[in-house]
Amino acid sequence: MVIDGADPFATAKPDPPLSKLLTRARRFNTTLIGSDGVPFAAPAERESVSPSYFTRLVRLSDLAPDIIEAILDGRQPRDLAATRDQQRAVLGFA
Repeated sequence: MVIDGADPFATAKPDPPLSKLLTRARRFNTTLIGSDGVPFAAPAERESVSPSYFTRLVRLSDLAPDIIEAILDGRQPRDLAATRDQQRAVLGFA
């Protein structure tokens, strides 16, 4: 669907912070799977992050493969960003 003749993916480029976030999410998920019954906070501590942050990133590894591929290829929607400042601006809070 094209609205107003604008293709939202035409100017999309790989977003390094977003790509790094997805890569880290995959690593955290692998760490969690390999923890074999260790308390959940232990893998987070090994990665030097809070358990809350660890959990949020692990959830990103559950994105559909085609969405992950699109993001890594730079075909994500132009407004999709990893940083909070960009999120605030897009949502009109900045």
